[in-house]
Amino acid sequence: MSAEMSRSRREFLATAATGAAAAGLAGLPGRLDADTAPKRTAVQTGEAVTRTLGRTGFELPIVSMGVMNTDDANLIRRSREMGVRFFDTAASYMGGRNEEVVGATLREMGVRDETVIATKILHSRTRRGMTPDQIAAAFIEHSDQSLERLGTDHVEILYMHAIQDPADISNAGFQEGMARIKEQGKARFTGFSTHRNMAACIRAAVEAGGVDVILSSFNFAFEGQADLAAAMQEAAAAGIGIVAMKTQCVRDLARRNVPAEGRTTYPTEVMHKAVLKWALGHEFIGTAIPGYTTYEQLEQNFSVALDPALTEQEQQFLDDNRIRNELGFCLQCEQCLATCPGQADIPSLMRVHMYAAAYTNFEQARETLTEIEPGRGIESCAACRSCTARCANTVNIAERIAELQTIYA
Repeated sequence: MSAEMSRSRREFLATAATGAAAAGLAGLPGRLDADTAPKRTAVQTGEAVTRTLGRTGFELPIVSMGVMNTDDANLIRRSREMGVRFFDTAASYMGGRNEEVVGATLREMGVRDETVIATKILHSRTRRGMTPDQIAAAFIEHSDQSLERLGTDHVEILYMHAIQDPADISNAGFQEGMARIKEQGKARFTGFSTHRNMAACIRAAVEAGGVDVILSSFNFAFEGQADLAAAMQEAAAAGIGIVAMKTQCVRDLARRNVPAEGRTTYPTEVMHKAVLKWALGHEFIGTAIPGYTTYEQLEQNFSVALDPALTEQEQQFLDDNRIRNELGFCLQCEQCLATCPGQADIPSLMRVHMYAAAYTNFEQARETLTEIEPGRGIESCAACRSCTARCANTVNIAERIAELQTIYA
C-alpha cells in the first residue's frame, strides 16, 4: 500500500467515527406471556410506552436493543437493568460472537425467561441451488447452530436474514423450514428481515401467510416513500409484528456535520432522538432496534422510551429542508443500477459503506461484501476512471465508492 493510500485510509477511518445511535428500555417483570404482560411499566421516575408486537402478543417497550455493533456484556447488562426486554442479534454478527455474548449475559443475569431474543440466519446461504427440502433442512441446521451459541433451547423470534425477493417468501422450502422450526419448539415465532425491495416483500408476506414478524429498514429518509408505510400498515393490520431497524439515518450526516455558512447545525443527540421519534410516531411499528455502543447513547434514548413526543428543536430538525437534502441515506430503491456501466451492485455497496463508515463495523461490512454476486462488488469499479453512477435521491455514490476503494483496494 502506498504512503498516500495509507494516509487516505487513516483519514477515512478517523472520520468514520460516530458509530451507532441510541437504544431503549422499559421494565417488564415476569414472563412475556400475552395474558400477563402489563401495558405500561414503571421505569425509574417515568413509564415506558409499550406496544403489542402483532400476533406474538409480546407487549414490548417501543425502543429495544440492536446488538450488532457491540460485544460489551456490561452494556447489554446495563440495558437489561434499565428495562430493555428485546435484544436483536444474528448468526453473522461478529462471526457468531454476538449471539454468544447476548446469550451468556442474559443467562448470567437469570433473566432469560423474561426476555425476548431475536436472531437471524442468513437466507442467501440456504437457497442457492437447493431443493425446498434441502432449504428446510438447512434452516434447521443453522437455527441449531444459533441456539448453541446463544446457550438456549429456543428463541422467541427467528428471522431469515436479508430477504429481497418476494418470491422467496412463498418458496416451499422457506415455508416448510419456518413451520418445522416452530413445531420443534426452536422458535416461538418466525419471520424475515429486509433491507431492499421492502414494500413488495412485506406485501408478499401478507399474501403468503406463515410470517409472524418482519424486521424492516424504516427511518426519516423514507418519509416520502408512502408505499413502504402503507405496506407496513397492511401487514400490521394482518397481525404481523413490525420491527423497525436502521432508524438512525443521521449517522453519516453526524460524522460529516461540519458547520457551513447559513446552515443551522444541531447537536448529535437532537438528531438521533428526532429520527427515532419520527419512526416510532408510526403506530404500526411495534418496537425499534437502534444499535448503540455506549452508555450515553443508551441513556439518551431512555427519554425516547419514556416520552416519544418531539421537542421543539427536534421538530425543527425534521422540518429543515437542508437537512433532508444532506441525509445521504441509501433507500435501496435500485434506481442507480441503470446508471452504472460496470453493473456494480450499488445498493449492496452502499450498505457496505454504511457498516464501515457510519457504524465502524468493518466485520459486518466484510460479511456484506461476501454476499454480493461475484463480479458486482467493489472489484467491478476498478475499470472506471471516474464513477458515473447517480442516485435519484441524496447519496453521493462516487464519493462512497472512492472511500470503499480506499479500504478494499
